[in-house]
Amino acid sequence: MSEREAPRDGRRDEQAPGAGAAPAAGGMLRAAVLPTLGVGAVLVAGSAVLAGGRGALGAAVGTALVVAFFGVDFAGLRWASARFPDAPMQLAVLGYVLKVVGLGVLLAVFRGTPAIAPVPFAVSTFACAAVWLAAHITLVARLGAAPRPGSAP
Repeated sequence: MSEREAPRDGRRDEQAPGAGAAPAAGGMLRAAVLPTLGVGAVLVAGSAVLAGGRGALGAAVGTALVVAFFGVDFAGLRWASARFPDAPMQLAVLGYVLKVVGLGVLLAVFRGTPAIAPVPFAVSTFACAAVWLAAHITLVARLGAAPRPGSAP
């Protein structure tokens, strides 16, 4: 097969003009985790000043929850997309549903816990989720398209 011929599945390995090489999974994860942890640290410090130890703990738990849930979702989606390349959207929706259900279960289990201030927890969870999503969207926009599962670093 010549360079210009498309493979049988119709896809080409060419990139969009101006798009860089797809980063490795670790680079994509780092691009979302680092800004999220930075915002989380600022929120923990601010909550410590405004609400004391309970506030700092609430903000830290919210930040850790976002990093854990989104990190596991990222790893799981990457793994599943490599095995089921025709179902990335279904897998993403499943990941979203599992995150919402998991968060609901954790909120029900820890409801009324006196050690965690609820307002700093809620603010840090929302802010860190927004930062994670913005960082991920920015990375994908810079690439020009979402990287295909299994693409080389």
